[in-house]
Amino acid sequence: MIPTKTDCTTQAPTVVDEQDSKPMTALTDVAIEGERDETYYWDTVKFLVEGHIFKVPRYQFVIGSTYFTEKLGSTELGDHESIAAPVTLEEATASQFRVFLKLLFPIHTTSTTLSFTKDEWLVILELSTLWHFHGFRKLAKEHLEPQLDDPIEQIILGQGVSAKRRASELAT
Repeated sequence: MIPTKTDCTTQAPTVVDEQDSKPMTALTDVAIEGERDETYYWDTVKFLVEGHIFKVPRYQFVIGSTYFTEKLGSTELGDHESIAAPVTLEEATASQFRVFLKLLFPIHTTSTTLSFTKDEWLVILELSTLWHFHGFRKLAKEHLEPQLDDPIEQIILGQGVSAKRRASELAT
């Protein structure tokens, strides 16, 4: 029989090696050997938005946006997160950023389609324009087009998005 005792701090069973009397616990770090998968091994990035820290996979940001590719670097695998400070996003509110993340990282759904309100699509249009997510901008426009019956609303929306895009381009 192998002698065991219980570690009083972790309550983990410990096997006692009688040869050198060093305990070996079930919590001992195990070296993991293997190659990182090119699709499903994601680095994370932290964003600071209105005092809220968001930590999400960085891949979607750098693959979908030239703005974030410049800001965060390449899509090559690495451990970019380390202890780096969060990236501050002053252009969005925390609630707007959550709406955008809902599109980038759908969670808590069993459906293959996402549902957004008109106001949420407007947020997605605004942020995707600002951050150069061209595919999401096109998607937002497709969803908003049937909901914008008033031509004046369409003009105001177009001018607002264009003005924000010009301001963003001037800032960079």
